[in-house]
Amino acid sequence: YVAHYLSGSEIDGADATHERLNDVLDRLTAEEMSNHFRYLMSISAPLLAGLGQAAETMPSVEELRAALDRGLAAEVQVDEGNGDGREVVALMDRPDRVQPVSVDELRDLVAFQLRFENGATAMFIHSDISEGAVDLFALSDGGWSVLSNEDAQLAGLATTAVEQSGLGELDSVDLNRFLAGKVVSLTPFIDEVDEGFVGNAAVDDLEELFQLLHLSVVAPRVDEAAFRSAIEAIETA
Repeated sequence: YVAHYLSGSEIDGADATHERLNDVLDRLTAEEMSNHFRYLMSISAPLLAGLGQAAETMPSVEELRAALDRGLAAEVQVDEGNGDGREVVALMDRPDRVQPVSVDELRDLVAFQLRFENGATAMFIHSDISEGAVDLFALSDGGWSVLSNEDAQLAGLATTAVEQSGLGELDSVDLNRFLAGKVVSLTPFIDEVDEGFVGNAAVDDLEELFQLLHLSVVAPRVDEAAFRSAIEAIETA
């Protein structure tokens, strides 16, 4: 009530708000969103920020202004495909189906626990909170506590650099192009005593989520640009 009175925020109940917002999303088009962003760009001045490790390496105001003028005058080249001309149609070949060695029903949790021959244990819990979506949490023992003091300081840097570098033979550009239009994400983490991944996907994109998880374990990569970016983020934090 206070927020509604002071700032005009909505005052509907949760169900009415949910219904109204869903109606807006159902009717919203890509062209309408593009027009909105065109409007914002037309009334907003560009914001340029120079990031670096030493003042003497930073561009001057005049150099930034000249770079902006060149950018505004340049013709935009639309990338119609991968730089090498290949079309990424799949992240990996689908492996053969593997049957679990045991399946146990956990009635207290309304869940199923599957154990596999390689020692992995998977647990599936159904929820009505969010329809058409799957959340994934993969965990193993380890973490930065088992590393040396020097290496432990780099745990956050390592996950950031890997996450921004692509997977397997695909660099970040190829990977992002393949995932465009898919509802799927996966983020690695290293905590004090454990490590793993947090991810989610729409039901139709669940296979891609497991592909991302598999490649993140067996075929991670660190590109030089992503490594430098992670280093600079730490040094300028």
